[in-house]
Amino acid sequence: MKVCYVMTKNWSVHDQRYLDMARTRKIDVCTIRVGLKTGILDLLRLKRELKQEKPDVIHGGWLSSSSFISALTQFHPFIIKVGGSDILLHSEKPFYKQLIKYSLKSADHIISTSEFVKKKIIRLIGTSGKNITVFPWGIDLERFNKTRTESTLKEVWQGKKIIILTRNFEKIYGIEYLLYAIPEIISEIPETRVLLCGKGSLESKFKNIVKKEKLERYVHFIGNVPNEQLPYYLNIAHVYVSPSLSDGTSVSLLEAMACELPCVVTNNPVIEEWIEDGVNGYVVSKRNSKELANKIITLLEDGEKRKIFGKRNRKIVEKRADWNKNFEKLLDIYEKCIRS
Repeated sequence: MKVCYVMTKNWSVHDQRYLDMARTRKIDVCTIRVGLKTGILDLLRLKRELKQEKPDVIHGGWLSSSSFISALTQFHPFIIKVGGSDILLHSEKPFYKQLIKYSLKSADHIISTSEFVKKKIIRLIGTSGKNITVFPWGIDLERFNKTRTESTLKEVWQGKKIIILTRNFEKIYGIEYLLYAIPEIISEIPETRVLLCGKGSLESKFKNIVKKEKLERYVHFIGNVPNEQLPYYLNIAHVYVSPSLSDGTSVSLLEAMACELPCVVTNNPVIEEWIEDGVNGYVVSKRNSKELANKIITLLEDGEKRKIFGKRNRKIVEKRADWNKNFEKLLDIYEKCIRS
């Protein structure tokens, strides 16, 4: 089998994981990066690539760029993977909405990372949904598990209650609402420390908030952590927090769940397909630092509850988010589309 994998020009960890898995399964993959701003030139390049490489299937990603340009080639079978801001946010903007609808209607098969997104696609293009399959990309469960620890890191944070966040420092992830919750948390649990693992355009803003609120002792900017080292940080933490304003199936959340962390998240429909309030974590209102603080305190004070929630989270990702198993599902879809 030969796949033409069409990416945006912003290389992502998701692209790398796909290519790594394809390599281990000995799938022949040709790749090309495209962008909407250079759309015509990229379309011509893609057409040349398809003519030269003669793939069995073309796989597009971001709906309004890589998938749209892929759709314009009229090559079939054409597969799309959907699940993030491209469908949740961009489809509400009139210009992007038209590109997205064209992409989705052109696809032979659509992979949605959640039931909520599947329903949104059905409403958007008026399809029956028969050509939509739901499963997340998933994560490496061998890498992300409770046994992956690093002694030096454990010693540094010994005796502290650790809150961890592993999202980029961008507006959509609502990180400032966690920062404004910290004073209340440390007033109850002074040994609390917050690890922010990431980077982004709002880093200076967040550091200013920390300084203004006199939280330098408590909030630590770790920077980008390589994926292979991330389990070490997750496994010294007591609670994972994601106060996002909008979210798809978050790989960061799945990685934390795989490391048996209880999670405090905001009420995004896709995320609520993974976290049930009071069962394996807590779901709080968006932009509500008070509620966020209360639920974090509850978990930091209750070790037994953390353990129960964490065990449940591991079982959930083992059942639904195993990247090895889900890649097999993807290959099955490729095969069926090629045969038909």
